[in-house]
Amino acid sequence: MIELTIAVVMALLLVCFLIEVLASSHRYVLEHLAVLCFGMVVGLAACILGEEEGTVHRRIYFLEFSEKVFFMCLAPPIFLEAGYSLNRHMFFNNSASIVLLGVVATYVQVMLFATCLYFTLNYVWSCDLDVPINFHQCVRLGAIFSTSDATALLRIFNSILPEHLQHHLADMSGSTTTGMLTSVAIGESLANNGVCVALFWRMGASSKNLETLVVVPFVFVLSSVAGLSVASVCTMITKHLDINKEPQIDFLLSIGFALLSYFLFVEVTYINELVSLYSCGFAMAHYNFKNLSTKAKVTAKAMIKSSSWASFTFIYFQMGIVFSVSVYAERPFWSRALPLMSLVLILMLFCRAFVVALGCGTLSAFKSDTNLGWREQVILNLSGVRGAVSYALCLLWRGKKLKSSLVTTTTLGIVIFTNLVLGSAMYNNNNNNDRYI
Repeated sequence: MIELTIAVVMALLLVCFLIEVLASSHRYVLEHLAVLCFGMVVGLAACILGEEEGTVHRRIYFLEFSEKVFFMCLAPPIFLEAGYSLNRHMFFNNSASIVLLGVVATYVQVMLFATCLYFTLNYVWSCDLDVPINFHQCVRLGAIFSTSDATALLRIFNSILPEHLQHHLADMSGSTTTGMLTSVAIGESLANNGVCVALFWRMGASSKNLETLVVVPFVFVLSSVAGLSVASVCTMITKHLDINKEPQIDFLLSIGFALLSYFLFVEVTYINELVSLYSCGFAMAHYNFKNLSTKAKVTAKAMIKSSSWASFTFIYFQMGIVFSVSVYAERPFWSRALPLMSLVLILMLFCRAFVVALGCGTLSAFKSDTNLGWREQVILNLSGVRGAVSYALCLLWRGKKLKSSLVTTTTLGIVIFTNLVLGSAMYNNNNNNDRYI
């Protein structure tokens, strides 16, 4: 039976890969949205077929979204590839914008969202919630709904301007508008993920709000240092050992140390493993990579890219299935979740627009080299798509007052909406691909 299950999963993944190829070739829809829709179709078919035999859950249990599978298997390739592919010169040329928008502005966004949500639910509109919600829970919700999807964003940019982006991403100056905006958007999104995950975990581990807010910046810096330290050790080993004649060892050492930077710190309280892996991948790409043999370089690039692509595809396929099953099996519950979903969406868009305007205004006031006008700000607002990290965090929700099922349903609706609406708004379906919107 397990062999049949594996065969079904592999067949479905192969179909997903073919769908992405067709979507990329014909450019009618974004690749990950096509996979998401295919997952919805598969989930709906499983529900209809399973309803006849009363075995809906049994038919799709092997495709259910698990937070453990995400953080242990799917997230590492994605964050490693994100750090590995980021251009060093473009990152440092726009480092002020990335830190301001990705760390400081994300911090402000979560706090603003939590404050507005707390005030609205307790004093204006309860959204049909049976029990009041405290500020501690609002901050954790703010971390969930402020997390953007860096990988989806990178795919959207590549779909909008494939040739231009390849040229600008290879441009070492990073001074062009397209290269600058891409660097800021992707870098900001990755830093945003680290801050939001750290906030969510720390708020869950401690009931002291002030202590957590002070500790999170320290966690972010310490996690970056931890990843850089592991990358430095790997770089020293590959530099001083004569192993170029064994490219497979070069490759295994690089991948092994990168994964070590993640799994070594999973249980460490004051280190976030996602930030550690991202910083390790970023450092290894630019310092360890030149120590590898030619064959090891080609293999490492292909392996990291392919594993990240497969993980991302599987995640969106899973979310499509979960969405269909949830809507089909729990239709009354979705109607009860719509008020909270509407409120969260309004506050999320408002807070995003506020921090983007505030951050860009601050950069302009200090005469930063990164010039983000109103067109770039529109793109940064639209780039706030929610994805797998948000959904994985909501599955970790454990609340006595606010039920996890309500948080999960709300997050799933927000993820689907932002990808279908905000993601599609950035994508130009006609042949004129030299414009952003």
